[in-house]
Amino acid sequence: MTEGPVKKPMPLLYITLLDLSAGDKLLAASSRINIGMLSHDFDVSVAVVGPVTTVALNRLRIDLGPTRITGAFEPSKTDRPVDRPLRALSRQLLGSDMVSARLQAAIQRKAEDFPVVIVDHVLAWSYRPATVAGAVYFTPREWFVENRPPSNHWWSRWATSKIAAYELAISAAADTIITRSELASKLSEQGVTMKKLRPSFSKPAGSQPSIEEVAFTRTANRIGYIGYLGDDKNNASLVWFLDNVWSVITRTLPDVELHIIGTAPNETLQFRLAQFSNVVLHWGGSDALLFKMNCRVVVDPLLYEIHADSKLINAMARGIPTVTTCRGLSRSRVDIGKGVTAADTPEGMVLAIKALMTDGQVWKRAADMAASIARPQLADFEVAHAIRRELVRSASVQSGADQTTA
Repeated sequence: MTEGPVKKPMPLLYITLLDLSAGDKLLAASSRINIGMLSHDFDVSVAVVGPVTTVALNRLRIDLGPTRITGAFEPSKTDRPVDRPLRALSRQLLGSDMVSARLQAAIQRKAEDFPVVIVDHVLAWSYRPATVAGAVYFTPREWFVENRPPSNHWWSRWATSKIAAYELAISAAADTIITRSELASKLSEQGVTMKKLRPSFSKPAGSQPSIEEVAFTRTANRIGYIGYLGDDKNNASLVWFLDNVWSVITRTLPDVELHIIGTAPNETLQFRLAQFSNVVLHWGGSDALLFKMNCRVVVDPLLYEIHADSKLINAMARGIPTVTTCRGLSRSRVDIGKGVTAADTPEGMVLAIKALMTDGQVWKRAADMAASIARPQLADFEVAHAIRRELVRSASVQSGADQTTA
């Protein structure tokens, strides 16, 4: 029996802007989240606008996982000034108001390779290819449309209004706009069509984390796990936890319970869970049950899952301490290490869980750190999920069209 050809991930071009205030991170947090998440599923090429070095670009490639990355071109005589409304902003953010002709040329040479181009800043818009094989997405990290400078700074008001007008012109030219839903509503009021804005109003991926105030004294001797149990990778990680960690925990903490929340468990997993007298399966997808059951700790082994960073951010944002594996944490492409407890061995995971289950001070520090890191990033992650959902839909449509014409 011969196998069919391996399906290659859809290529896309992501044009972003160097963020001088980000230091060694080089890009704004939202840009890093977008690139890191998309690189799991797509063949991502990144173009970085601004005074970046080749060494820094290589570090970005290693950190965030794109297939290729370009930028760091020397100025040339063919460089031109950025469009007039953006010149002051460009000088402020990049130290120059010139558009790199060499970077533009490098992007244009490969333009036909990309069915999708994503631009994430108003200053990066000038670098989009003059001709595009498919769609252009506009998903900026900040929107001047919503900025409101102090009323006594007339120059700031005037400059911001010019940039905002330019940004609305970009919105008219882009094929798709993906942003926070509350801002999408404002853009709709200013005349941007719902056809362009629709992905911004799509339902959150998976389950948006429930957020409640939790105290150690109000929790029970219970550990929680939540995940889609119809997914082979989720199941493999959960079974590893049951085999290698749970059996030891029950000897260390005899009265502990494990509450598993999920849907679509297969018969094999159901039979496996039925062997434990201290494991309860809750059929459902709402993580609010973690609070209802007063779970003190959440486990997320993440040995095999692809989008480890998204799962961990959701887990941390709840404010319930989360324990995972170092292997899972290593696949995260955002800086969340201090907000989650990670262990590199089953024995280490047992010790970490025991400390959180029995020491209120350790529990409080972990809960506060997790929430403080994760909650400010939730909005950026949801935008990244919206981009990914729209790209998956587009790739599916394109694949269907290719099969029809084949």
